[in-house]
Amino acid sequence: MKTYVASELFDLHINGSFPLNCQFVPKTPSPSALDIPGIYMLFFDQEIVYIGLADNQPVLERIQMQLSTITLRGETIFFNPGSQIAVKNSVTLNTVFNPQILGKNASGPETSVNRVKYADLRWNVFSRLDKYILKRFVIVWFPENECQEETLLEIKNRWVRDLMPICNG
Repeated sequence: MKTYVASELFDLHINGSFPLNCQFVPKTPSPSALDIPGIYMLFFDQEIVYIGLADNQPVLERIQMQLSTITLRGETIFFNPGSQIAVKNSVTLNTVFNPQILGKNASGPETSVNRVKYADLRWNVFSRLDKYILKRFVIVWFPENECQEETLLEIKNRWVRDLMPICNG
């Protein structure tokens, strides 16, 4: 198991029009411990937010996508119909995300209703996303060689079921 503060793995670049104006750019070189398949847990302010599996896609790409969609700040995120309704029902978010924003990026990483609800509760922080707020995200990495009897998918599914992170489906 390895633990990383998100700012150790990513630089935050902010360009373009708010709110979809953040890029989480992986730093190079990345830690060699991240080169093999594994499971990651994403925490924000010590609260478990998401558990993911990185076996067919590099872990930094997976985490980059999670940070983009969980904060609702990634420049290429896509709002599916359910997440669009959740934004429109939010007193806070519906004033920030107009219909043009909600309808763009159809090929980008997709956010979800749970992620919209999570970001809504933390919008006072995520709307000010900067390198100091990025440091509040922590990634705990479990490489495959440390996972024994079960497959990575079985372990991830059990952890999601038992720990119930808010941003997992």
